[in-house]
Amino acid sequence: MCLNVIYINILDAQKWIESKRTIISKYTTHQILNSDHCSFQQEYISPRTLSFTGERTTEVVVKKKHHLTHSYTVQPVTSADGRLLDKFFLILQEKENEFGKGVQKDLIVPPNVVVRASKSGKNSGEKHHTFLNEVLRPLVGNKFLLFLDSWKIQADLTKFRAVFPNQDSQLLIFPKGSTGYIQPQDLSLFRSWRFIHEKIEHYVHINQIEMTISDRQYFINIHSIIHNQLSAPQFKNLIKNGFIQARIKNERIGQIEKPKDICFKFYDLYCSINNCNERTLLKCAWCEKTLRYYHLIEEVFRELPIEYVDVKALPEVVQHGAANKVYGCVILREDHLINKETGKYDEEEYLKHPERYTSTFSTKIAPYATCIINGIYWEPSHPKLLHVADANQLVTPPPEWTQNNPKFGCPSLPHRLLAICDITADKGGSIEIVQDTTSIDHPFLLYNPKTDTSVESFLGPGILICSIDNMPTQLPLEATSFFGSKLLPLIPQMLQLDVEKDFQTQTSVPRVVRDAVITANGQLTPKYAYISKLREQQRLKEMKASIGKRILVLGAGFVSGPVVEYLTRNEQVHVTVVNLIQQEMDRLVSTNSRITPILLDVTCHKSELDKLIEDHDCVVSLLPSKLHPDIASLCIKHRRHMVTASCVSPEMQALHDEALTADVTLINEVGLDPGIDHMLAMELFDMIRDNGGRIDSYVSYCGGLPAPEHSDNPLRFKFCWSPRSVLTDLLNPAKYLMKNKIVQLEANGGVMENGCTTPNFLPGFNLECYPNQDSTKYIDSLQLDTVHTILRGTLRYKGFCSNTLGLIRLGLLSDKPHPSLQFTDNLTWKEFMCDLLNLKRDTSVNTIRSVVLQQLKNESQLETIDQLGLLSEDILVEKRSNPLDTLSNWLAKRLSYGPNERDIVILHHEVGVTWPSVSREENELKTIEMVIYGDQKYTAMAKIVGLPTAIVTRMLVDNEISDRGVVKPVKRTIYQSILHELKREGISWTEKTIKK
Repeated sequence: MCLNVIYINILDAQKWIESKRTIISKYTTHQILNSDHCSFQQEYISPRTLSFTGERTTEVVVKKKHHLTHSYTVQPVTSADGRLLDKFFLILQEKENEFGKGVQKDLIVPPNVVVRASKSGKNSGEKHHTFLNEVLRPLVGNKFLLFLDSWKIQADLTKFRAVFPNQDSQLLIFPKGSTGYIQPQDLSLFRSWRFIHEKIEHYVHINQIEMTISDRQYFINIHSIIHNQLSAPQFKNLIKNGFIQARIKNERIGQIEKPKDICFKFYDLYCSINNCNERTLLKCAWCEKTLRYYHLIEEVFRELPIEYVDVKALPEVVQHGAANKVYGCVILREDHLINKETGKYDEEEYLKHPERYTSTFSTKIAPYATCIINGIYWEPSHPKLLHVADANQLVTPPPEWTQNNPKFGCPSLPHRLLAICDITADKGGSIEIVQDTTSIDHPFLLYNPKTDTSVESFLGPGILICSIDNMPTQLPLEATSFFGSKLLPLIPQMLQLDVEKDFQTQTSVPRVVRDAVITANGQLTPKYAYISKLREQQRLKEMKASIGKRILVLGAGFVSGPVVEYLTRNEQVHVTVVNLIQQEMDRLVSTNSRITPILLDVTCHKSELDKLIEDHDCVVSLLPSKLHPDIASLCIKHRRHMVTASCVSPEMQALHDEALTADVTLINEVGLDPGIDHMLAMELFDMIRDNGGRIDSYVSYCGGLPAPEHSDNPLRFKFCWSPRSVLTDLLNPAKYLMKNKIVQLEANGGVMENGCTTPNFLPGFNLECYPNQDSTKYIDSLQLDTVHTILRGTLRYKGFCSNTLGLIRLGLLSDKPHPSLQFTDNLTWKEFMCDLLNLKRDTSVNTIRSVVLQQLKNESQLETIDQLGLLSEDILVEKRSNPLDTLSNWLAKRLSYGPNERDIVILHHEVGVTWPSVSREENELKTIEMVIYGDQKYTAMAKIVGLPTAIVTRMLVDNEISDRGVVKPVKRTIYQSILHELKREGISWTEKTIKK
């Protein structure tokens, strides 16, 4: 729906205003607004010059009058009480109708501008919505009257109501042809806006300032300045006068000040800041200083209302401070440094032994900061102000239970900390998240603590970081003047030094000069003798770097592919893979030519393994877990780190003290279960504890399965590795805690018979789950002493538990030697089943089926035996001493993945939480869910086990893990980095909260 628009002359225009008098009278001058577009067309400078004949120098450069190169539009908002509202809209011309990614990351947009791009540099329907939503809406209340011109899109009341549904907000459209008579901004504001713009352009040309006038940043800066100046109180009457001439308001006003009288009437030809020798651009309407271009921008921001407060006042200021002020706080050492034992600060002790101290900055100061400016001196022995984990905590939204709690007032912002300016430029120094320095050309990085990554951008979640290494070059004149003023008085004393004499004997020279002398008499002075050691350390470091890191991978099974592919992305990393089976090695080498393959049975050639471990920096064992303790012992012997995805066995845990003494890390459980499941759980647990919550329950299910379309067998399961471990797990007992009661299930089938349940998540997968061994042992290791329920289980498709129970009952999973499997004569599966059932081998298949059904009393279990080929009269048994290994060997072939078949990994956590509240306790159920499919390159299980294993290996060789001994990845400093890297590798999960 559009408002009616007609063409009129000046008298009709004035009559139209009178016809709206009743509407206008309902609004105060503060609520009556006008907005309009002002178009600009930018010109290049022509190479044509004016000079006298014979002159060698160019005195004046003349531009072509009609050489237009760029078009853009300004749209401010004014009110009838003389205000220029705090923001204006700027549309820049871009051929592609949008800013490119490179442009977006480089543009610096002041807070009084909203910038967009369009192909023509003019407004459009989409841009008009941006104006209403991002410029106007934040600046007005529910009641206002807005005058706009008759442009069709602006006249669409439907678009206006989409943003301002309240009927107290009204839109009036000027008739066509009337804006020159009754548009307030046309009658006053835009003349002054264009006047200042023209003056600035002339200033740039005349003073030959190195500035690209067709540059986007120039447009933004210039119009930000113009808006800032016209917002000054002196120009209130100028803006009011537009509404008076339009007859919207009838009011007597005083003298009308114009920019030519306020901003361009000055007698100081040079900038008044720090004896600056550049010519004045204008006199600031706010501070009345005469300023050059760059100092003008600086002084605009100097007008911010800053008030300095004591560090103890920060909590009070954050809760009750004025919203129109910027509060500053200077932090001293004694404000945040404390002795680790005494909890006190002693200046003399700290200077001698900084390693004895820790910083409380992250908990007592940083939570109240919006912007941190860091300039402290820091060395590796000094405590850090902010760690990565601290930054993650600072950007974590407050717990939901505080949001609607009257005790905590209005809802909080997602996080307070927005930016860090680290003048020290210490990478990973006192502020650990400063991972790299920035440059003058690209001064900002956006750091995301959730992913521990930085990008050149202003957009997105995280903390803006500026850490320019050569900061003084940003202000070369000021820096030179300051440093020179400190150095100049010392020059006479410096001249007293005699290069012909021994430096040590020249004691009459002041200490400040002596301490600055680095070399004398052809050698380093005593104070700087340490430089030689630094050079040697750097030389050794470079030599080692040129050699690169050497990683030994033991095993070339299905998990090895993602491990090797990840590690060899770094060309400085050399990977050696040791494996027994030639076929597996050939497969791995065919996909990655940058590895060194070695065929070796490590169980039989321990001396060769010993030498290989000695020659490498880190060992990754993908071998069976029973081999890990022996491999770990060799790693301790040669002081080499080790990574494995397996559980920590008692034998492995027994090596903890030895590994500590040898300064070696033996990190385990970095696969899926345990591994990623515990890392995700610990991240959630730590968040709950950090925010004052109580963990009441923890239920976790995990499983690797064939994709649903490939589950067409009686077990609904397939194997991409040896089935033995899956089958033996079915025989384990189980123990878990359910509503403060211990539940125990017997071994040898008790879990399959009595522990199988149907989950209430992902119903489309038709899943079932059963408890996995002893869940209660994780109460201590995961610090879950408050839970009334803890259960860790395995996921399978429905039917798995019942059908595998049949295998158990028939003795097919027994690991005891069976007489029938000890001889070399041929044996069919039907004959072996007869032996298990104590039947004659010539018994018919139908009779065997009847006996099996009588014993199992389950048709589905019988069909499972038949469909697996275990009643076949033709298939010969490949004997493996006992039924378990024999069946494992058979199922590895019978239920293997075919070409183009894929698997799936499903993980599901449920954590019950109680949050404290003023009146009562509030309960939530938090869930984490991960569903990962395999692809043509790797199975889902290979990715989900191999990637975290590789990531931890990379972290170890890059010295990112300082923990020693037998380690699990449940510490915040370890699991955060792993989870962040997994996200970058495309491993994702979803988190949900359900109110109880």
